[in-house]
Amino acid sequence: MADLILWIVIVAAALLWLFPFAGQTNFALKIVMRGGLVIWGFDEILRGVTPWRRCLGAAVVVYQIMASQP
Repeated sequence: MADLILWIVIVAAALLWLFPFAGQTNFALKIVMRGGLVIWGFDEILRGVTPWRRCLGAAVVVYQIMASQP
């Protein structure tokens, strides 16, 4: 499941990078990308194979939360 989430995040990020959409499409792609990273991060925190992956998941979640603050 984590692999699928990361692929969705990669596709959303690539679309944002290649085709700078405006308006609702841009907003939706950013939500998909950031939300997917948060879901992946929590999945790694809970089911990470090594402590490194758990820490990486925690770092991604913290970064996404801090980056979303105005």
